[in-house]
Amino acid sequence: MINDVKEAHMNYTGFIYEWTNKLDGMKYIGSHKGTIDDGYTGSGKRFENAKNKYGIKNFERTILEYIEKEEDILLKEQHYLDTVGCAKSPLYYNISPTAGGGDCGNGPKISATKKKRFASGDLVPYNKGKAMQDEQKLKLADDWEVTTPANETFLINNMLEFCRKHKLNASAMSAVARGRKSMYKGYKCKKLTNKRDVVYEPGEYVFMTKEERSQQLKELAIKGGNHHEAVKIEYSGVIYNSIAEAKEATSKSYYLITKYGKRI
Repeated sequence: MINDVKEAHMNYTGFIYEWTNKLDGMKYIGSHKGTIDDGYTGSGKRFENAKNKYGIKNFERTILEYIEKEEDILLKEQHYLDTVGCAKSPLYYNISPTAGGGDCGNGPKISATKKKRFASGDLVPYNKGKAMQDEQKLKLADDWEVTTPANETFLINNMLEFCRKHKLNASAMSAVARGRKSMYKGYKCKKLTNKRDVVYEPGEYVFMTKEERSQQLKELAIKGGNHHEAVKIEYSGVIYNSIAEAKEATSKSYYLITKYGKRI
């Protein structure tokens, strides 16, 4: 799906675009020398893999800016990549921090010196908009509640920065917030807002005792679940509905039951 907000800007030679995965909120920023209707979608490796997996119909494109001069296309793309920090963000498919991954013609390459000047804001390419202000960044940042290993609870509004500062894995912290992990390195967290409207299904981590897990596997076996333990097995001449049931009845280990038993 294409969501292009056209400006009164008909004499452009290229543009900067952003694709958003409507299923999980992942994004991709790139540039293109051509028109918005010429069929070009993007050439990033991870983005290509995502398109093949989900289908282009599950992506939405937004034109960030139209570019008049061909030589400014790469400069403009670099500005957006640096401003957003795409290559380091887990929310973007972009791998390279350098502009030029898309079909941008033969525009000039950006020197290391210029990249530093762009990053610092000392140099602004021709016809570029203003850099995102701190107030704007705060509007897009979500609020989180974090509990430390020392059982101290406080609020933060930038999880990535918090993880960098405390040497934590942002994906692992996200798994805690979604209820897939009980904690990570003693940290617990909960997402309080969703300003970017990313598909997010938070849940509470449910601890299960050995007996509760065994009962769950029995129920899976009865329902015909495809769990590796939810299969019938014959051990010492007795047929059990699941490996978990055999373990409970014989007090034997998983290793012994699977080694000397016979799956049915």
